[in-house]
Amino acid sequence: MYATLALSGPRAREVLMKGCRLDLHPRAFAPGACVQTALARAQMILHQTDDDPSFEITVRNSFAHYLATWLLDAMAEYRPA
Repeated sequence: MYATLALSGPRAREVLMKGCRLDLHPRAFAPGACVQTALARAQMILHQTDDDPSFEITVRNSFAHYLATWLLDAMAEYRPA
């Protein structure tokens, strides 16, 4: 079984780049792109769904809580004070 997490907004790429070795620049990874790779220590399928940018992150259920917690921590610096 798998879980899908959604991440979107102007800083979404920056958040993902904290734990992903892929080149996520818009010229290299555009809407419709889909790849299997690792984020933090979890294997995932990353799909960019639009220019927002919006991403779908699909992981095994057993990694969903870990990855959601990791994403929240990675987003912390972008939260308003």
